[in-house]
Amino acid sequence: MKKRFLKIAALALGTALACAPFAACADGGSEGLELIGANTQYTVTEKGTPEPVYSIGFDIMGGKDVMPIGGWWGPYEPQQDVVNGVELPDYVSDYYFGLMQEAGVNFTVVSPETWGANKQSVEEALDLSAKYNMGYFVYDPVVSDSGKLDTMQERLDLYMSHPACIGVHSIDEPKANAFDALGKVYERFGELGYNNQYLFTNLLPNYAADLSGAGSPMVYEEYLREYFEKVDSGFLSFDHYPFTRAGMGTDNMRQYFENLSAVRQVAEENEIPFWTFIQLGGQWNDSGAPRDITYPLFPSEAETYWNINTSLAYGAKAIEYYCIFQPINYIYTLDGFNFEHFAMFGAAGNINSWYYYAKNADMQIQAIDHVLMNASSEGIITLGRTASSNIMGDEKIESGSFRQLTGITGETEDTNAIVGCFDYLGGTALYVVNYSVYDKQQVTLHFDAKYGYDVVQRGRKVSVAGKDLPLTLEAGEGVLVTLR
Repeated sequence: MKKRFLKIAALALGTALACAPFAACADGGSEGLELIGANTQYTVTEKGTPEPVYSIGFDIMGGKDVMPIGGWWGPYEPQQDVVNGVELPDYVSDYYFGLMQEAGVNFTVVSPETWGANKQSVEEALDLSAKYNMGYFVYDPVVSDSGKLDTMQERLDLYMSHPACIGVHSIDEPKANAFDALGKVYERFGELGYNNQYLFTNLLPNYAADLSGAGSPMVYEEYLREYFEKVDSGFLSFDHYPFTRAGMGTDNMRQYFENLSAVRQVAEENEIPFWTFIQLGGQWNDSGAPRDITYPLFPSEAETYWNINTSLAYGAKAIEYYCIFQPINYIYTLDGFNFEHFAMFGAAGNINSWYYYAKNADMQIQAIDHVLMNASSEGIITLGRTASSNIMGDEKIESGSFRQLTGITGETEDTNAIVGCFDYLGGTALYVVNYSVYDKQQVTLHFDAKYGYDVVQRGRKVSVAGKDLPLTLEAGEGVLVTLR
């Protein structure tokens, strides 16, 4: 059964929600727009043959209509009890699984615990995952060892029958020179015939150094295509963290959209879905040496929503958070120990701000995933100079129109937005995103006739009819519009 946690109080919407998403609601409703009632007249859109849709759903999460929402570094039992006088809790508990479920998380990608070294804790995490309707990728390096293919079946038999096990974490961010060995692992895994269970590999972003792994030049699209030539993967997972020193900050997002464009295209070519990681926190510290975290590159609430909603507009079929629990080596800073600058939960077990950002975003996803999981991405419409200059891939619909949608306008010439255009069961769905991470904006969708629309914003649906559809979007916010 699909779990819903549409807790309106958490959003502090108050009376404003009754008006969302319409720009003139405070004046009694937008001109020419009316709530749909029994006698409302509007044109019903003609449905065509549905476009192919590539998505993966899991029974443990609720089935094919439920979007996987998960993350890296799931619950584990810390190997040290105290750090600098701070007691670290056991995260493999009902308390943390309950909080994860309440936030909308329904699977975990990997934890620092392996089946071999931490078998008991992994078994407990699997049992709790089943209890809370979550999927779990087991971290087992033995399965990913191309030199031990003859033992794979015996190893997988130890845990693959568990109802929460949706597969095995294989490798993170491989370079191209690792694809041959990885392909053999995937080939052997495929021969064993597991049904709807997968090996998990996450690919590098386009700003990574030395994609080839051999020091030879390799463009990003070549890296992606070579992966799928050699590795028979059921989905394409990647990470691109825009709010970092290595990334582009908030001022120039062209590289971010180039990454989304390439992943979207290659996933479509291979008839598979793409999954994407979302940045929760900043200034991570892989080396474990003290690091300066004063540089202000930590995604705000609006930036977190923007990261999620732009991914959904491009057709992502899973959202993966980096991270759920702060890695212990990320606590070391020049100013001492910091448990609050990364992840949904700090390494001390504290709830960070990004927990609440993800929870609010997931409320919207849970209200619309039955549409997005069954919708084919057909392109992106841009509004405004900034959005238009940063999105230049083949997905861009230069005409600014899509089927019944004739165009989109903003309240001012500085308004920037994007519209993800989808085929939904032969009909039309649109995901409208405020491109700004600073300001609330008003945009209006213009159509060629008066239609009926199901509009979902902040987890709540309103059904209206009109020829023009004005929307008010908070910074980074996304709204789903489905034509009847």
